[in-house]
Formats: sequence, structure tokens, C-alpha cells
Amino acid sequence: MTKNFFAFAFIAILLSACCGTKNAGENKNSTTAVSVPYTTAKNYFVRNDYKEAPLHFLKITSLTDFENVFGRAPLEMNGGNPTDIDFSKNYVIAIIDETNDKSGELSVKSLSQKNETITVSYQIADGHKMSFSKRYLAILIVDKKYQGAIQLEKN
Repeated sequence: MTKNFFAFAFIAILLSACCGTKNAGENKNSTTAVSVPYTTAKNYFVRNDYKEAPLHFLKITSLTDFENVFGRAPLEMNGGNPTDIDFSKNYVIAIIDETNDKSGELSVKSLSQKNETITVSYQIADGHKMSFSKRYLAILIVDKKYQGAIQLEKN
């Protein structure tokens, strides 16, 4: 009978140790940033009737809202059709800067999620002065399973 008691006690301790380790690992992961996969949409432009504003972001969840901000810019070269976006499965994070006359670009370095916050790390490389104006722009297509408050982080 004491053998059964010790065997039962050993199994109970072993099971509680396994469960405790699992919970500790889950808590540790919740404070670690996780990389969020995304696709960069190509061949779109900011519509001329969109508001002029300093660098900002938009979270867009429908085609109608997307078309209120962006126009399609198909090109004959380099696989020229605009990237298709399925809003039933994805949403868009758009980073838009004010109009300028520089040849540089806005590039996204990473997209990560920590707890309930999605962080977009970006960089702006200003180029030389041009004879026309444009806006720095990045359009990220993100799976709807990644949700949270969005923040921008300049590198």
C-alpha cells in the first residue's frame, strides 16, 4: 500500500511540474515581440483629394475605405498590375507622409506584435530634389488574425 502511495505521489508531483513549466513558458512568450508576416502592396498612389497631413497611418478594413484613399497605378513593365487585396482575410496598414519634392522612399523594416500592440518600424531615406511632388507611402497587407493597437516607430 505504501508503494502505491509513493507511486501516486510521484506521478502527482511529475504532472504538477510539467504543468507549471508550461504556464511559465506561456507567460514569458507574452512579453516577447513576435514578427508579423505582411505583404507590401505595389502600384497604388494616394488620391489627389486625400487630406494633406504629416506622416500618419491608417488601418483600412474594407475595399470602399481603401478606394477612398488610393488609386490603382497599373504599369506596363515589371508585372505592372496593382497587388490584389482580399479584405475578407486581410486588412491594410497604410503609412502616408505629406507631399514633398524629394526622390527618397519610406521603407518598412519590421512589423511585430507584443501583447496587444502592433509596431511598424520604418525608415525614410530622403533623396535629391525633384521637379514634381509625391508622397512617401507604404501599404502593408496583414492577416486579420493579427489584431491590436498600431504604433509607428521610426528607425
